[in-house]
This record gives sequence, structure tokens and C-alpha cells, in this order.
Amino acid sequence: MEKWGASRYGDPCAGCGFDWSLTPYEAIRVVEELPARGRVLLAGHAGRERHPDLAWNPAAYLSHVTDRYA
Repeated sequence: MEKWGASRYGDPCAGCGFDWSLTPYEAIRVVEELPARGRVLLAGHAGRERHPDLAWNPAAYLSHVTDRYA
């Protein structure tokens, strides 16, 4: 895993809780599972909803996660 992300976003990530200590194989598995997991978690939502305990809406979290793997 790249080390720049931990210094830029925090470890774990201050926004989403991502743990930068993943091995390369674990990271590949996470990336492979992202499309299906996203479909399940976001089904029936517009992406602009807010949860009082979270800093971002679903669209912001999805953008943040895909930034990391682009």
C-alpha cells in the first residue's frame, strides 16, 4: 500500500476509517468487491442523504473511495 495516503488522509482515514495497513492482496480484494458492495449499500438512495453521525453523504464517500483506487 502506498504510504502517502496515510500521511494525507490519516491512519485510519479521518473521513472514512480506511486502514492503510492492507497488504497488496487485501487491497486487490477490496477493489474487486467495490462495485457489488456499492450497489448493495447505495440501492434505493439518491446519494445526497445525510446521517447525523457521518461527515459526508453517500456520494461523497463513494467519490472519496474511488479517488484512492483510481
